[in-house]
Amino acid sequence: MTRILTTSQYLDTPRPNLQWLVHEQIPNPGIVLLEGPPKSGKSFLAIDLARSVAQGVPFLGWVTQKSRTLYLQFDTSELIWRQRLEKMVSLGVDLSGENFLTIHPDDVKHPLNLLNYQHVAWLHNVIESANPNLTIIDVFRETHNADENDSTEMKIVGDVLVNLFKGRSLVLVHHSKKIYDTGEAIDPATVSRGSSYLTGKVDSLWLLYRNRLYIQGRTSERQEIRLVQGPSGLWEKVDFSSPEKTLTP
Repeated sequence: MTRILTTSQYLDTPRPNLQWLVHEQIPNPGIVLLEGPPKSGKSFLAIDLARSVAQGVPFLGWVTQKSRTLYLQFDTSELIWRQRLEKMVSLGVDLSGENFLTIHPDDVKHPLNLLNYQHVAWLHNVIESANPNLTIIDVFRETHNADENDSTEMKIVGDVLVNLFKGRSLVLVHHSKKIYDTGEAIDPATVSRGSSYLTGKVDSLWLLYRNRLYIQGRTSERQEIRLVQGPSGLWEKVDFSSPEKTLTP
């Protein structure tokens, strides 16, 4: 039987599992699209997000809710990925903790195709085993064989993800289109690659471009945040009171 509620009853209905993983930026459940040109530093931002939520420490100054976090990396070769993480640790980045999870390299299914039932079953088992509140998929294009410009095919992929991550949060790292500087404000939705279905589906769009993070979504007003990338690769908000922190070229 379907329960019909008044607005007051709806607002009074206990929903203890609803929370902000990153305050007013990433709801749980919810979907965020983190996009940017190749080699723009998206993965470093995603790693920092994952470790911050896993450890319950601030991310770019925002309060996080300590939660189990699963990082699924499909974009970079294992050797380069390991070297990247080892360098970060050697420079003092804390990637430890029982909440920061990944998959054994021999058990990663790659290529992954979410239009394949067996591949969906594999990912379902991964999610059930890890039981994460937040999952980061890096990069989204490596998870399906659909035509990313076809809204019908992308809806199928989107429906699969929604069912797989029901009640959880998901961040999809995604390549943007080539961005041309016109002197006008950048709209993350217009530079997203592929069908507009994806940008319409997610709760928030994050665009990392030339040391700025542009955020547009349902969870907050449009934001433009200046960042600086440190030697470890991690990003920080620019602190104008500290002259030694300057924007990288």
